[in-house]
Amino acid sequence: YLISSSAVFLVKFLIDIPEALCSSLSLSTEDYPVTLVTVIFKGVKPGKHAEIREIAMRTIKETYQGNLDMTRLKNQIKNTISNFSDKLENDPSEILAELVISDGLYGGENHTELTAFVNIFEILENLRGNGEPFWKSILQYYIEEANVTVNSIPSVKCMDDLEANEKERVSEQQNSLGPEGLAKCEKEINECIEFNEKNMDEVEDIIEGLPS
Repeated sequence: YLISSSAVFLVKFLIDIPEALCSSLSLSTEDYPVTLVTVIFKGVKPGKHAEIREIAMRTIKETYQGNLDMTRLKNQIKNTISNFSDKLENDPSEILAELVISDGLYGGENHTELTAFVNIFEILENLRGNGEPFWKSILQYYIEEANVTVNSIPSVKCMDDLEANEKERVSEQQNSLGPEGLAKCEKEINECIEFNEKNMDEVEDIIEGLPS
């Protein structure tokens, strides 16, 4: 709601100004016992980190104090449902792999992660039905609870060092393996590729057998 298009608040205050404070911003979530929400600001001008943080927190507070655009918020959830449906249909293996890992780590004996996934569309539809007080309570949480800001600056020297170290590592590995070792590795890789391609029909049959 705060960052998803050029018409929204943070983009207006940080990017769509004569001297932009950053080049882009995005939001991601990570599944842990407590969900981690990360807002990433890229292309930040030197010395502007503190100013960006101040603008971001002020924007959240002002949004909390004002009236929310419930129509736009509900449309965003509707788009989320549509996009998730497309991804589930076009790339189910990635979603299912992440789900199984997440449930193994955090689902416990009751498999809460799997249960939530089965009911994901119902959960999203229920979110669409929530009124303004619900969404403001979420904003209030991010205003009152502690948060962490990490400032990082790209290092040209570090990039050059990594590139040089990688070239040295590859050269040492090639010398260590020798012609015979490299040929053996190539043979093993080709056999793995052939095995994976050979079993793709079975994978496609499993995917097609999933209930729609």
